[in-house]
Formats: sequence, structure tokens, C-alpha cells
Amino acid sequence: MASYLFLSTGVHLLAAGFFFGVGYGILQPLFQAFVTGTTPPPQRGVANATYMLSYDVGIGLGSLLMGFLQQPVGLTTGFALTAVFYLVGGGLYLGWTDGYYSRRKAACETGQNP
Repeated sequence: MASYLFLSTGVHLLAAGFFFGVGYGILQPLFQAFVTGTTPPPQRGVANATYMLSYDVGIGLGSLLMGFLQQPVGLTTGFALTAVFYLVGGGLYLGWTDGYYSRRKAACETGQNP
């Protein structure tokens, strides 16, 4: 997303879109597999529904908010803000999953039911 700041040709736009799509195509199924793989079998339907609901709400609200911001801040700054939001979200995700797996590993090592 940050590469959109430096768009200068149509080829660059196509390349940036290609890599954005490849990243999205890899991460979206990975996140869904994480959600269903770390949930006990009887609760997987609820976990999947919660994930998809939050995913849809995030896309809807993100699109709406960024649409409102494009006029006052401009397209280039809007793409920069989106890149910053991706970094913040990635940091939160990494912090959350690291803590989750640390607790799960400790519970398994002590013989507790994670």
C-alpha cells in the first residue's frame, strides 16, 4: 500500500495492484485458517461467523471512513494513512497471537487443557 505513494506510471500501478492482490490472497485464507484452527471443534461455526462478520464490518467502515478522508487529505496522503493503519493492525495482530500462543504453550506444558 505504501508504494501507491510513489505512483508515476500505469505499469507501476498495475505492479502495485498485483502485489497487493497476491498479499491479500495469501493473508485472508491464512487468517481464516488461524481462526478455525485455534478454536475447539464445537465452537468453530461461531468463530468463523464472528471472523467473517468482523471482516465485513471492517471493510465497510474502513471504506466509508477512508472515502470521507480522501477529499480533505488527498489521495497520496490517504494511501499513506492506509499503510500506517496496516502497520498498526499488523502490530496488534502479532502482539495478540504471540500472547495467545505463549499461554497455549504454557498450558500444554503443564498438562492443562488449553
